[in-house]
Amino acid sequence: MTENEATKDLPRVMMAMPVKNCAKWLPGCLRALLEMDYPHERLRFVFGYGQSSDGTRQVIEESLTGTDVVYEILNELEIPWTKSATYLAGTMNLLQDQLRDEDYILYADADVIRMPRNMLKVLISANKDVVAPCLMFETDGGHLAFYDCYVFRDLRGRDLTAVQRNPRHPWLDKDSVEMMSIGTLGLVKRKVAEEVRWGNPLPWLQYCLNARGKGFQVWALPSLRILHANVETQSSTHVRLEEYVRRGIVPSSELKKTQTLSGLPLLQERASSYARRVLDPVRRTGISVMRRYPPAGVLIRNLRRRQQTTCQNSQDSERS
Repeated sequence: MTENEATKDLPRVMMAMPVKNCAKWLPGCLRALLEMDYPHERLRFVFGYGQSSDGTRQVIEESLTGTDVVYEILNELEIPWTKSATYLAGTMNLLQDQLRDEDYILYADADVIRMPRNMLKVLISANKDVVAPCLMFETDGGHLAFYDCYVFRDLRGRDLTAVQRNPRHPWLDKDSVEMMSIGTLGLVKRKVAEEVRWGNPLPWLQYCLNARGKGFQVWALPSLRILHANVETQSSTHVRLEEYVRRGIVPSSELKKTQTLSGLPLLQERASSYARRVLDPVRRTGISVMRRYPPAGVLIRNLRRRQQTTCQNSQDSERS
């Protein structure tokens, strides 16, 4: 098989990136993407460009003009809440709508500055519906720590702050882990992009939950490491939503929307998982679930209390 024939067998990938005032990190990001050992003729770059004032558009044109990469800039987008990645669903949906004949979409932030040359091939070979590498950043102290710990969530809905605090955490030694959500950089299959839409706030979390709700799986590859710029201490754009509210960047009313992400539905998913794997087989034997599996019973009981509280609060709001 010739080299051209081998290239034709590789999937086509659309690289989608929202960009606004990111000229500082964009050259390194584009250089890393161009240096991947993936044929450029199987790639297409699409940028959601949002009225930058620091020469971001010029950086894109200077970096890609003269290369054999096909690229497109969606001009002058009105990207709301520009100090935060919490509100990018409109831009991400617009980027997703640019999908043509590609088999995958690679979503990436402009401040991902280093990645293995084989990153894209490894992500594709994993053959997952939604998959992400392990994002690390260099701390002010000079050691590597896990990035995006609030958006990456395990199957119990817990964020990965413990992984960020412990550079020797067992999670980092795994080859692949099924997740509830991932973020920052992720490879999405075409069939997922055709069915799932982005939502605000916290677009990656909502996207992954929506994908899982439609039967797709979300995975992370902890052993595949990429480097994110250290923005944790530079007017951080990567903090909890509560911090955005405190700063006045996001209205407090938005916290109510996130309750549907981090509260009841996650508990419902955990309860459903228990029911499928544990409770249903036990019930068929006639054994008391509450006595035989106390943790599962407590989970169900808490879920019922949560539902009753939610209904009561709704009724009180309607009366008032």
